[in-house]
Amino acid sequence: LIEQMLGHYLHLLDGALSEPQRRIAVLDLFDAGGRAAVLAQSHGELVAAPATTLVALLETAAAATPDATALIGDDTRLSYNDLHRRANRLARWLIGKGIGTEDIVGLRMTTSVEFVVVALAVLKAGAAYLPIDPAHPDDRIEYLIADTDPRMVIGR
Repeated sequence: LIEQMLGHYLHLLDGALSEPQRRIAVLDLFDAGGRAAVLAQSHGELVAAPATTLVALLETAAAATPDATALIGDDTRLSYNDLHRRANRLARWLIGKGIGTEDIVGLRMTTSVEFVVVALAVLKAGAAYLPIDPAHPDDRIEYLIADTDPRMVIGR
């Protein structure tokens, strides 16, 4: 099947290159056999996702298994209770600074235990977070910040 689809894609690419004015939207990504195979594989049992949030799941885990390990990294191990408490403390601070629903908070941090704590705190405050990799070039970071206009940026 993979070889068949690869052959189709190569044929499709050749056709697209020979007709550069042709719109990409009209290209058929599957031949008849490939489409049937993908559709057959996608007819599994529907499973409803629970109607909850990441914050609610953390709170449930902290109440049910407070001493269980929730997060490991940076030579740090946090239990669900520790993670919940740290995120709550920072969320209260963010709310005190006026952060809330529909706000964006930039997180100019590397992936770390602290990143997870801060991201959860932002969510607990009702805001959305924008991850900003400090390793990106300064002009890219400036563009992200200008384009999204976060209410606050946490990190260096």
